[in-house]
This record gives sequence, structure tokens and C-alpha cells, in this order.
Amino acid sequence: MKFSVLMSVYAKEDPTCLKDSLQSIFDQTLQADEVVVVKDCPLTPALEEVIGNFERRHTSIKIVALKVNQGLGVALNAGLKACSHEYVARMESDDVSTSTRFEKQVGYITNHPEVDMIGSDI
Repeated sequence: MKFSVLMSVYAKEDPTCLKDSLQSIFDQTLQADEVVVVKDCPLTPALEEVIGNFERRHTSIKIVALKVNQGLGVALNAGLKACSHEYVARMESDDVSTSTRFEKQVGYITNHPEVDMIGSDI
């Protein structure tokens, strides 16, 4: 099953949290086919550096850049339109996922085709 990961980032995010969040995506036991990162307005140089470092190492990253801050709902809708796959895993820019998150979620949805959405507790 192919799936995308969707994340929105805006200028007031913490670069260290963003780095940890992105790293947790690429440390998964089951890799996403694409990672869509929405830049919800121009970002700080530190945030751009974090994203750029991941872009250079991972060709699966797709960037959607909004010219002005639109808010999370608009940013996620723009990102969702850019996702190539039916299944989309959501990440916040300060989320850190356990390394088996995607493997467990994809396994569950594969074995339970009647399920449309999966969530998790923090």
C-alpha cells in the first residue's frame, strides 16, 4: 500500500522540533512513498535549513510553498491536493513518531478494509 505523509510548517515553529519530527518519519520501519511539507508562509532561515537538509538526503520530499500564512486548515488542504496517494498519514511539525507507527497503521488498514481512518493517542 502506497501512502503519503502530510505536514505543515510555519515561521514560528522550533527548528529542533521540526528536525526531530522529520527524522522520525525517515526512521520508520515502513517508509512513506512521499512526504509532503507545506511551508505556510516564508520560513525562517533555520527552518529552511532543516527542510533543505532533509530534501538533499530524501528524494521523497515534496514541497508546497504558500506565499503568505493561510492557517493550518488551508495549508493542509493545499498539501492534501499535492499528495499522490489515497492514504495520508498526518504529522505535526513537533510530532515524533515511534519507529513502527506506519508499519502498524498500514498493517491494520490492510487487514481491516472497512476502516477509513486511524488515529493514535499521545
